[in-house]
Amino acid sequence: MQRVAITGCSSRFAQVLLPLLEADPDIERIVGIDLVAPKGAYGKLEFHAKDIRDTGIKELFEGCDT
Repeated sequence: MQRVAITGCSSRFAQVLLPLLEADPDIERIVGIDLVAPKGAYGKLEFHAKDIRDTGIKELFEGCDT
């Protein structure tokens, strides 16, 4: 099982990517990072309202495979 982190998880690109990751049985958790929550409901998504320039963001990547 994989854990995937996505910065900009409310972007147009992520709107296409998130449903694919959600449907993938090998993906256990999606760590989404953005200032705005993505539209839609995702059971695997763990959303964090953070700016990518925040120095505390590195902890969110711990345990992520991608």
